[in-house]
Amino acid sequence: MNNWVVKLRVALWLTLFFVVSLLLYLAIVPQGHIIYTSNFVKKSFFIGELFPRDRVSFVIDKDKTKRAVIVGDPVYFSLYTPRRFNKAKLVLTYKRESQKINSMPIIEAGVLVDKVVWRYDLKPLDNAIIDKLSNNWVAVTEGNLLLLQKPDTNGSSTRKFYQSISEFLNNLPPRDQIALYNYSLDVDYVLPNYQKQNEIKVFDYPLRGSYQFYTYIKDETMNFNFTFDCLNKDKEADPIDLNLYYRNRLIDSKHLNSFGNNQNNIKRNLNLVVQDLPEGVYKIEIKANDDIITKNIKTTQQKISFINSLHLAQGGHKDFLVYTDSPVIYVKTTHPLSLQTVQIGNKKLEIKEIYKQFSATVATSSIKFEKDGIIIGGEGVFAFSPDSLINPSFTKVDKNFILKQEKINYILAKYKRPFLKGGWQESEVEFDISHAYRENYKYNFLISIPGLRVDDNIDDKLIVKEVKIYLSE
Repeated sequence: MNNWVVKLRVALWLTLFFVVSLLLYLAIVPQGHIIYTSNFVKKSFFIGELFPRDRVSFVIDKDKTKRAVIVGDPVYFSLYTPRRFNKAKLVLTYKRESQKINSMPIIEAGVLVDKVVWRYDLKPLDNAIIDKLSNNWVAVTEGNLLLLQKPDTNGSSTRKFYQSISEFLNNLPPRDQIALYNYSLDVDYVLPNYQKQNEIKVFDYPLRGSYQFYTYIKDETMNFNFTFDCLNKDKEADPIDLNLYYRNRLIDSKHLNSFGNNQNNIKRNLNLVVQDLPEGVYKIEIKANDDIITKNIKTTQQKISFINSLHLAQGGHKDFLVYTDSPVIYVKTTHPLSLQTVQIGNKKLEIKEIYKQFSATVATSSIKFEKDGIIIGGEGVFAFSPDSLINPSFTKVDKNFILKQEKINYILAKYKRPFLKGGWQESEVEFDISHAYRENYKYNFLISIPGLRVDDNIDDKLIVKEVKIYLSE
């Protein structure tokens, strides 16, 4: 046999051995930690492409390098791992390009933790509002916490200035002076002059899929009855979970088994009756897929305010009012018969295309809709009567903060400012992924840039240089 044939065979066997060994090493990760890297331009076996594709483009940067560009919010990517890990650190290197001063104020990253309600554990990468205010507000830091205090420009204020975050937490100012970012304050929320009533109210607006709402209890039994129906549009199981929270802690739960495809038009009920509860605000969560319709809710509670969104199914309701404290609303429909004109005070919002989100600022508490079959979103709560409105949440430093910061004197944030490296910004976040959703060996991540839209005719975009994900046990 010729020597060159022998050498070729040896080389091929060595190459095969090296490839198999590398794949085994990447699958086992014997050291318990590994790093995956992608620029979203070159294909990576482990980190998937950014999608949906209509929110992603590519440009040639000043250094003649092709870069991935995010032009719409949000975008997603998957991470393939042959085994599970407990921790993930995501490092994003990026830069903004915009002709709008206040464009893209918030950048966050998240990992999918609950597929039923598509809930992501979101972490802050970049908050340009806080970064800007840090330049002239009085800043106090302790560990990873930042307290910003509005300066007294005319010297006439009697407002307190805190020397430490501990002092602030132990002697809080009025809640309407506080804004938060990536931080929760466990503070009692009490409604003065609240009186219980025994009259049963019926909310018969059909709600589709999952939702959350606040309610209030004082010297009364919590009493809710939910009536559900199932569209049976697919063969998936359709279970329903009800969770009751007090001060962000789960205190009770109920479960309703799958409807099943042979139970068309059979309504089912779920009762929540809890006695001897302390006075305060409670959160109720319904977890269900979009096959499930809540036909009605019966309760003796006076307050029901839906958190951040309402998905109203088609039920024949016309010319009805929804009340909100959100400074901005977003409206979308998937039904041609639900296209309509929404009346917001003296303004009109035309919903003239299906599957497209329309938005408007809100200067009034009531919004009039011509028809149901719509999805309503915002940064606040929604109710079907003004007396039902309740929102225990503090003001958040989000993309609409400029619209609601008039009374804010203090900002408390769990936030670390991005680094500047050679014209690029670099920011990192850490996730506990021990219970993150994982399917087909993949974790699912997103990059969220609220307010960034493809169709707003504004030349703004986020150029991505690189993402690194550090995984460990």
